[in-house]
Amino acid sequence: MRFTGLKYLQLLACLGLFACGSAERYDVVIVGGGASGTAAGLQAARMGARTLIVEEFDWLGGMLTSAGVSATDGNYRLRGGIWDEFWTELARHYGCDSALITGWVSNVMFEPSVGDSIFKRLVAREPNLTVWYRSAAETAERGKDVWRLGVRRDGRLRQVEADVLVDATELGDVARMAGVPMTSAWIRRPSRTRISPRPKPTASCRT
Repeated sequence: MRFTGLKYLQLLACLGLFACGSAERYDVVIVGGGASGTAAGLQAARMGARTLIVEEFDWLGGMLTSAGVSATDGNYRLRGGIWDEFWTELARHYGCDSALITGWVSNVMFEPSVGDSIFKRLVAREPNLTVWYRSAAETAERGKDVWRLGVRRDGRLRQVEADVLVDATELGDVARMAGVPMTSAWIRRPSRTRISPRPKPTASCRT
């Protein structure tokens, strides 16, 4: 088959549109793979939404799993939801609930890498959930009926579209990109948090 000059140019144009112009489409896109972003991604996927988490690093859980001391505070008798799944996996890893009481700071203490691996296992079980590690959203704008994002991944800018966009970054990075009016400030307020009594540790559950 022989192509004339015009037909050849038309063919190149069509191939270019196919390769560069198409965007990857998801029902829900979550920017930020911290504890809240990962939990949002898990729940959205379980509800049947095709979901993408965009995470800048190789780690899931944010400060919950990457702090120098991974210790949680709060009501230790409040169990439920994805937090309960995470806690249950921790207890299974270390042997039992009482094995998590390893210091005076908290009743739920664990190694950062263990927390990260638990979140990654939970994510891997969901067929509707995709995670892009080492990726960062660079642009975000609202179209007529869709959110459009430019995500830097593998050295190139990928186009992504979503019906729902969740900003799970630490400081509202995506909201700022999208032009949402923002005021940044640090406000110090007196703490009125009441911590529930700590249960007494039981005998070791491992032999």
